[in-house]
Amino acid sequence: MKENQSNAQKEQKAIVLSEDSTALACYLDSAKYNQAYRAANTLAASTLVPKQYQNKPHDCFIALQLSRSMGVEPFMLMQNTYVVHGKPGFEAKFIIAMVNSKGPFKGPIQWKFEGEGAKRSCTAYAYLKESGEKCEATVSWGMVEKEGWSKKEGSKWMTMPDLMFQYRSATFLARLYCPEVLFGMQTVEELYDVGERKQVESVEVRQGVDALADKLKKKEKADQEKEAELTKEAIREADESLDKIMIRDAAEAETEAELTKEAIESLEKKILPEERYYCEICDETFAEPRGANKNLCPKLHKNIIDRLPDSD
Repeated sequence: MKENQSNAQKEQKAIVLSEDSTALACYLDSAKYNQAYRAANTLAASTLVPKQYQNKPHDCFIALQLSRSMGVEPFMLMQNTYVVHGKPGFEAKFIIAMVNSKGPFKGPIQWKFEGEGAKRSCTAYAYLKESGEKCEATVSWGMVEKEGWSKKEGSKWMTMPDLMFQYRSATFLARLYCPEVLFGMQTVEELYDVGERKQVESVEVRQGVDALADKLKKKEKADQEKEAELTKEAIREADESLDKIMIRDAAEAETEAELTKEAIESLEKKILPEERYYCEICDETFAEPRGANKNLCPKLHKNIIDRLPDSD
């Protein structure tokens, strides 16, 4: 009896776990897990998702869970993530979009620039919805130099400083006032600045590589098509040349035949008229006598043929 009760309790506990509706639902609810895994396989099979997700259903599954937790569309999240040794992170522009749409602020993040050159600074600010309090975070050029951000290889601080000011100050603002939006993740710009640039596989870098690969494929295809066109042109020219040769040969053959015919006719005109021979015994006339002396009767085989005078 006790054993049956124990089994029943285990079954009931299993049912409770399988119907979990918390954040762990996709892991503990078998139906939701299977559905999420099917969706992950569909995404992994697509060529529209970033390269780091293609043919990787398990990574797509995690991206689905993260997008569910953040309340964003999975495809949008996947297009704006990067990977560093298996650690996911976001692009700064995605962080700004998330703060503007899901943060505690009234209205979007705004920026204020002050000074020029070494005195340049940028302040990102926004107002809280509930209290109207102004929240702000400032990044100065002095901070950039002290942290060594501008000295990193390939740093964008030297080529587009104002954009980097906006990205960094907005990230600081989000970390200070709504860290839940970032989920504790860094941005690609931050990883560049802290010296991990060579380890970063950002969406922009991948897109650049993919774009270059597409250009190479298109060029290769264009070269193949051009080569095919040249081959077709060569074949066409060869056919035309062959036709010309055949026409020329036919004309030459026809001309040669005409010349041969004329030569034969001319020769025939020069040949003496046909000689006829008469046999007194047979009383017959022959056009082609036999024998070395051309005087053998074809019937009697005797030299008894008299040559008749030529006649017209």
